[in-house]
Amino acid sequence: MDLSNQETAQKVIKQCLDGDREAQQAFYKHFYSLALGICMRYASDVNEAKDMMHDGFIKVFVNMSGFKFKGSLEGWVKRILVNNALDTIRNNKRFIATEIEEVFGQEEPNDPFGISDEEIIQADARLIVELIQQLPRMARVVVNLIVFEGYSHQQVADELGISVSSSKSTYSRARQKIRTLFYENRMNNE
Repeated sequence: MDLSNQETAQKVIKQCLDGDREAQQAFYKHFYSLALGICMRYASDVNEAKDMMHDGFIKVFVNMSGFKFKGSLEGWVKRILVNNALDTIRNNKRFIATEIEEVFGQEEPNDPFGISDEEIIQADARLIVELIQQLPRMARVVVNLIVFEGYSHQQVADELGISVSSSKSTYSRARQKIRTLFYENRMNNE
């Protein structure tokens, strides 16, 4: 099924809104991999990611009548899933901004490994996701919002209720932690 085709997407959305279970299942299957991938970037583990994803799909189906075909359907679904993941994290009492200081410490990071951003970018995408998942939740969320969602530090600060300087510091420390993990992974595989 090609939901990037507006005609097909309109037909499937109408069927979903009419309660057609087969259309809803086809829609779900079509976006399953994309949705799970998004949620894995924000979750601590697969089970949490699946919970986020299922809650996100419920919001997609509940709000489906609001999709007006003014942008891509995939973009609309992604936005709902990201917002749902952020809502889940904000509502999680374990989400504490100070965890960054506890894990990374107070020092500004330096790069003893000489690993460039380009080396990391050219690495296998699966490895990068695994490295990001090893970050503390706050760092993982900041990295995802900046790298994958294209947020500015101001937008991250507004979304998470932190200062712009906290967003910048968290991002800087997270990048350094990813470099360290990347280096360790490379050393273990040589």
